[in-house]
Amino acid sequence: HPTQPGRPPTRLESLPLPQGKSWSRSDVAPLQPCLPAPSSSTENVGSNELSMDVRKAISEGTVPKTKRFPATKSSTKVALKEGPSKVGPIFMIVPKAKEQRAKEEKALKVLRWNFSTPSSKYIEQLKAQMSGCLSNWLQEEMFHSNFQHHIKALTVMTKHLEAEKDGVLSCLDLILKWLSLRLFDTNTWVLMKTLEYLQRLFHLLMEEKYQLTDNEVSSFLPYLILKLGGTKESILKEVRAIVKQMFFIYPAFKTFSFLLEGAQAKNTNQRVGCLKELGWMLKKYGPEICQPNPSKILKTLLVLTGDYNNAVHTAALKVIAIARDVFGVEAFRVIGNISEKHMGLLEESIREVGAMNVREEKMETQLTTSCVEGSRQNTTTGDQIEDDYSDSLQEQENVNQIDISPNPKPAAGDPPEMSMELQAGSRASLNLNMIICHLASGSIATSTEALAQIQEILEQEDNVELMSSHINPFLIATLRQMKFIHHLHVTAEEEARKEQVVEFYHSITCNLVSLFQVDMLAQEASAGVLKDLISCLISFLLDSPVEEFPEEQSTKLVVMKVLEKSNQTRVLSSLLLLLQDGMTASTNLFAFSEMVAKCLWKTAKRLPQTIDRIYLDQILLDVHLFMKVLPKEKLKQYQSNYPLRALKILLHTLCKLKGEEILDHLTLIEDRGDSDLEANLRKVLSHFEGQAGMDRELGSSSLAQDEINQMLAEIFKKINSKETARAGLEDLHDFKEKHPEADLEPYLKNCSLLFRSYVKHGLAVIIQCLRPQICLEKESFESGNSGRERAPLDDTPNCRTRKKGGKRASLV
Repeated sequence: HPTQPGRPPTRLESLPLPQGKSWSRSDVAPLQPCLPAPSSSTENVGSNELSMDVRKAISEGTVPKTKRFPATKSSTKVALKEGPSKVGPIFMIVPKAKEQRAKEEKALKVLRWNFSTPSSKYIEQLKAQMSGCLSNWLQEEMFHSNFQHHIKALTVMTKHLEAEKDGVLSCLDLILKWLSLRLFDTNTWVLMKTLEYLQRLFHLLMEEKYQLTDNEVSSFLPYLILKLGGTKESILKEVRAIVKQMFFIYPAFKTFSFLLEGAQAKNTNQRVGCLKELGWMLKKYGPEICQPNPSKILKTLLVLTGDYNNAVHTAALKVIAIARDVFGVEAFRVIGNISEKHMGLLEESIREVGAMNVREEKMETQLTTSCVEGSRQNTTTGDQIEDDYSDSLQEQENVNQIDISPNPKPAAGDPPEMSMELQAGSRASLNLNMIICHLASGSIATSTEALAQIQEILEQEDNVELMSSHINPFLIATLRQMKFIHHLHVTAEEEARKEQVVEFYHSITCNLVSLFQVDMLAQEASAGVLKDLISCLISFLLDSPVEEFPEEQSTKLVVMKVLEKSNQTRVLSSLLLLLQDGMTASTNLFAFSEMVAKCLWKTAKRLPQTIDRIYLDQILLDVHLFMKVLPKEKLKQYQSNYPLRALKILLHTLCKLKGEEILDHLTLIEDRGDSDLEANLRKVLSHFEGQAGMDRELGSSSLAQDEINQMLAEIFKKINSKETARAGLEDLHDFKEKHPEADLEPYLKNCSLLFRSYVKHGLAVIIQCLRPQICLEKESFESGNSGRERAPLDDTPNCRTRKKGGKRASLV
């Protein structure tokens, strides 16, 4: 630079020049002003001006190019911060961690998951438990204060559900606890996403055949039941569907207990919702759902019939009506400990509620019809109207008829054929309900026509599944007609009426045989319905409604099919209840009780083939209740020994098949100490142990028997030979002396009459020859007492005995 006067030297000018070379100021290149970097420099991955992180992000494509998005500096930083941390699984598998958490909660080392509204203590505890089991970024989303982050967490969890099955099962208790917190959210979107995830989760558990533990269920089911008290139909529908899914992954009778507890809540809507579900479960699973104490459950339901709220009162009466049908009127009255007066009042209330429901259904149908007629005047097409009308009818029929298929709900993009199939299925269900109503009518002609339609369905393999979930209503309607026939008592003179009744009954038996040949359908019959059916069939066998009844063989065939194909737990329970009713009845039902005992005997004989399909705890509870009413002393005094023998064969078979393990199935008996059943089982088990010892002894004695058989074979071989016959007879005599218990008849019965006479005569001769001294002593005794009067020899006891026994040879 040219030197300017008054200007201070620059830093570069003031630097000393290196030695060894002369430098002039003019040789130094002038400083160039700093220019901005070209825009393409951000795209150059090898540039030294970019940090290593930025270069890595650009290479992975996480940072957008500056040319396309010039103002993405802040978003780039977020992506760089979050990207690497979201790689990898979101659920961590920690061995035995779930079991350890359950133990700690049971021992009260941590807070038990039980609250009316979740407090911060429970949330913090759940955070701490999740810390080592879920990824950090997911936990941040799950416990964020903004509901949108909860939805994001649910979306991610749904996405990883199938891919991380093992991780989900490992953290299942924590997931269910977090979902129970979401059920307290007021945001409808969050609630719907939570319920949707629950359905998908339960579908996965069903596929994996996983059974929920009590700890897992208590973490969320009580809070799910709270949602039955809601008013939004969309949420209620989802909740009901999830409750029905529960039966596939948790024992139904335990779910029933949770719903019964929910039916006693303060919320009126919740009480009504729980009662509807209880009624559905009773109809679906029968009286065995009322465990472990049916009497207590029925009393609770009876208390709810006295609720001040009309909706609760009506719902409770409907449940009681269903319970009466599945238990049978008499069993229902006995188990519920209901007086005749109270039972009469209940029946009257049930009839009133039934009549009111019929009126309401008629009004709704008329209203729907009028709406459809009005809509036909609009531009809507006829096909659309028909679909809407069928949908409205389906809703009117039963609010609880929800699809409980284990498959998740179809997405919006699914093909329309699926919805058409669903509509066809709903129409078929409505048609079947109508047919069953016709079957229960008072007209024999109408009922016979309905039976023909059902028979046609049962004979077509493709349509048999349509009868599923309609078995109990069908059997109840059939029983009504059978009882009607049984009370007719048609005489032989009434030829026309006899033919009509026989034809009608023939149609009924054909339907029943066809039904119980299909295992899937036979398994659906509840214990209460089976009890009434078996009772009615036995009554037909003992007391025919028609003189010279030709259908006796078909009735026996139906009984056999019912005993073989039905659920064996329910069959045994029904037979034990029937036997108890027959033996404790005020009127003499001796023949009936004997027939039931024979059925019980036959079912017990089949236990080796069916033991794996039987709920032994329930059977032992039924036996315990039976023995409580009819102890062993009463059974011995009964005029028939069949009931006692049937009960013995049942207990002996169970002990023989299960051994000591049978004692582990007494869990449902509350007063186990006062029960005679355990003592009887132990006695039978000790008998089997003693029998095993005897079998071992018999095994050793059988070896000795083989030696005896071999000796006798050689002896008879000698006797059969002319040269050694005399020696063989002497050996046989010696053998008889050594083994007096040996029986020669099995060896002689296949021989000729001549050979048998020869052997017996030869033995008699040998005996006489070997005892000459006895004869001499006898003669001297007689001669020494000749002057004394004595009784004839034939009158002495020994001679009388010989005379009575026949020839001496017969003693051999």
